[in-house]
Amino acid sequence: MASKYFVWTNEFVRRKQMGYITLAGVYFVFVAATTAVYLHRTRRLLHQSLWLNAVHIGSALVLGMMFALNNAFAPWFPCFINLWGYHLFGFLWVFSFIARALRFLFQYEYHQAKLNAPTLGSQFKGLGGSTPAGLDASPAHLPSQKQAEALLAYSIAQPASEGGHASHSTLPSHGPTASCHSMALVARAWSVPPPTKVSSRHRVNLCDSHCTRYAWHRWWHQLQFKALMDRVPWIRKRRIFSERMLLQVLVVLLWALFVYLVFVQTFSPHFTVDPITTHCPVVAEYVLIYIILVIYICITCPAVLFWVWNTDEPYGLRRDLTVEIVLCMIFYPLFHFTSELAPQMAPYFSPSMFLFVGFFLGHIMLVVVPTFTLHHGRGRGLSYHRTRSV
Repeated sequence: MASKYFVWTNEFVRRKQMGYITLAGVYFVFVAATTAVYLHRTRRLLHQSLWLNAVHIGSALVLGMMFALNNAFAPWFPCFINLWGYHLFGFLWVFSFIARALRFLFQYEYHQAKLNAPTLGSQFKGLGGSTPAGLDASPAHLPSQKQAEALLAYSIAQPASEGGHASHSTLPSHGPTASCHSMALVARAWSVPPPTKVSSRHRVNLCDSHCTRYAWHRWWHQLQFKALMDRVPWIRKRRIFSERMLLQVLVVLLWALFVYLVFVQTFSPHFTVDPITTHCPVVAEYVLIYIILVIYICITCPAVLFWVWNTDEPYGLRRDLTVEIVLCMIFYPLFHFTSELAPQMAPYFSPSMFLFVGFFLGHIMLVVVPTFTLHHGRGRGLSYHRTRSV
């Protein structure tokens, strides 16, 4: 490695420390000021998760500060600070991202269901029912058997419209002439010629192609967030994806992580406090944070991107999640492979600074830009106030 043969002069160390400490200070002031303004302006927006946003931005701020200070005092930065900082705040950042994504997906499905719920009541209007028959309708509101048979016969006998569907504009109604209409439609249905016969080989080929396409479409649809959560009642989903429940889960997981870190620091010789260990290598004690990052990069980010891709909402939450995923996909590989590709850069610019740049760009796009759009009234639902908890 080139860093082993680099001459660490006092002047070089002093200039490096001053530069990175100044960068860390400017970064802290900028992020703290813009975050305070952003949280103040979005605290009454119902679609925003205030505490999850605060946890996400705060953990990114601490991680960015640690990256800058690591570069300032490398290779003499204490290893136990790296152990605690990377595990605690890295886990907070990943968990808050997942919690915000799940909460956004639940809110989207919940409001879509509320918008579509009134249309459920009009499903049986065309069948001759006197009142809209929704999911909770009594049997008296459902269409009678004669009306259903008449509708079936009419749909068979009526020529298709331009869109390829039979017209339902002249359905039989209530009254003394309903049975006459039913008889006429049934008689008309008998005059329709039977469908032509299809050879067995052609039928098998059609079945293979259509069944394969249908099976693939069904499998693809079952991976959607809505399909995965269909069996869970709405009242339970509302409780599971509430901000309070997600924060309670976070506290429990943080307590378990704290116990793990105490155990590691007690029995590991690489993270002692007295004497303070420096020149931190990549050791097996970091396996937990690397597992979390691998799951986040390889599983969580593609899954969230797949789930939010077809959502349509006016508040920019889908854009926020997509921007974070794209930045992570760009800068994490740079952090992981730069030390092998350009080892001569280590004394001046360690690979962790790529993560610092990613956090800084993410803060600009996810906090600063929305703050200005909210200020000018072009943003994400200013009239959508926090009147109740969803």
